[in-house]
Amino acid sequence: MFARLSAWHREVAETGIFRRKSRPSLPPLVEPPQAGQPIILDEEEQRRVDRRLAFFFGQEEMKGRIFPKDVLTTLENSLAAQELVDLARLRLDAGELRKAASSCIKALGLDSKNELAWIRLARAHAEYGDYIRAKNCLDEAVRTMAKIGLRSDVDPWCREIRAVRQQLGLRK
Repeated sequence: MFARLSAWHREVAETGIFRRKSRPSLPPLVEPPQAGQPIILDEEEQRRVDRRLAFFFGQEEMKGRIFPKDVLTTLENSLAAQELVDLARLRLDAGELRKAASSCIKALGLDSKNELAWIRLARAHAEYGDYIRAKNCLDEAVRTMAKIGLRSDVDPWCREIRAVRQQLGLRK
């Protein structure tokens, strides 16, 4: 009996008694997008993206400027992705996990280097209870941040990373 008890204590010490695990029967929060398919925004997303683009390009210093097509596309995608990530935060705060995750997926389709989209997607999966996908998204966020020279422990979004890690029961 004591050998079993100590093995249990060892397991608790290694994994933590309150560590949550993903439920195996849990369906995906959102269906993964198919490669090559266009990104279709819902009505609210489209309205917010249009407003963000109109504001940016309507500023006095932007009026009359001409951009090369590839630069313009990159700029529009980056602005749209940022708006979708902002909307995802609002949707997460409102408890709309599927819509928040969908906005994050669309933001990543527009700008795959958007680390905040990965962090918010991790939060959506964690709140949904899918801790494996949440950890994978969080790992991808940290990898993306490292690729572009950002540190996950000091930049403004480290608080969000810490909150998701705590929700997942991860120490670091």
